[in-house]
Amino acid sequence: MAVVLAVAIGGALGALSRYGLMTFVDRRTLSVFPWDVFVVNVTGCFLVGLVVSALVDRTRRPRGCGSASSSDSSGRTRPSRRSHRTSTT
Repeated sequence: MAVVLAVAIGGALGALSRYGLMTFVDRRTLSVFPWDVFVVNVTGCFLVGLVVSALVDRTRRPRGCGSASSSDSSGRTRPSRRSHRTSTT
């Protein structure tokens, strides 16, 4: 029940902030282009990116993710140990 309440509160706050930002931008622009929608969408994407990056644990990667080479502090690349493994089958 707490999750449902959190989603409802988040949705209400998001809708109110979207409406407020759209009204703010719309009153200050005199253009045919819908700047209010553009600003709201770009801002929303940015905020979702911040939230997701804050929630993701960056120390653990799923197996198989990443490149076959890594770079040191000078920018030179060297093959990773995983790329030298041979199949045992």
